[in-house]
Amino acid sequence: VAKPLQYLIYQLVGLHPHELKIACDNFLNTPEDLSTIAERTMLELEDYFQHCWHNLDLNERDVVQHVEELSQEATFDPALAIIIQELIRKCLVVRTGESYRYSSQAWANFLSAQL
Repeated sequence: VAKPLQYLIYQLVGLHPHELKIACDNFLNTPEDLSTIAERTMLELEDYFQHCWHNLDLNERDVVQHVEELSQEATFDPALAIIIQELIRKCLVVRTGESYRYSSQAWANFLSAQL
């Protein structure tokens, strides 16, 4: 697999197993067409992301919508730390150094449409 394709898949879906499977399936069906792989992957992930979104409680939704604004220091709030850990456990958020980010660009794109 070419490096640009590996990079595209990693940026689009990260390392989440379900998202990665869908992206790789789309690669096998449309090799070398990066835009089609991305479009089909996003389309197929829509229902999955809807499911994830609707199964978050209101506090989790609030935190996930603002997760990129949080720093490691924010986890000194015990209630917030529990919510962040739950979002990490659900593979919706990842910790990078001293901050947090969405687990994938596909999830970030979905969330931006929810606002």
